[in-house]
Parts: sequence; C-alpha cells; structure tokens
Amino acid sequence: MESREAGRCLDQVELRALAGAQPGQAPPDLALHVAGCTSCQARLLAADLPERQARAARPAGLPRSLGALLARALLVLAAILLALYSIQRLLG
Repeated sequence: MESREAGRCLDQVELRALAGAQPGQAPPDLALHVAGCTSCQARLLAADLPERQARAARPAGLPRSLGALLARALLVLAAILLALYSIQRLLG
C-alpha cells in the first residue's frame, strides 16, 4: 500500500486488507490509523467481510484440542494416584 493521506478514513480495499491480515501482520500504516480512529474501528468491527468470516469459520485444530484432552487426562490420573498413595499411607 502506498502512504495514506492524513485525516482520511480507510476505504473498503484498505478495510479488507486489514481484516484479511493475520494477527501481527497488518500493514503498519493501516493498523496505526485504526488504532487512533474510532470511526474506522467501528466500521471494521461492523463490516461483513469475507476474510473475517473465513478465519472465524475454521474449527479449532485437532492437535490443540487433543493436547488439551491429554493434559486433562494426565491431571486426573495424577490426582487419582495421589489419592491412592495418601489412602495407602493412612491405612498402612
């Protein structure tokens, strides 16, 4: 993108470029403008942009949910083993 005119709000092309960017990868001049322009913030949040819908429609990845499930299972197993160890020490 070429440099922006001072005082001008983002147009649809710039809003699409900003909405389609990965987190932390937005064009710096557009991100800087939106950080200080409440009008563009509202337009960006209210816009029905296909880039945002495509990113929001992706389900959580299997490795992430599988990792969380494994972590929970390990915590439950550790709690059970600790309880059994404690009972054994008390009774025995």
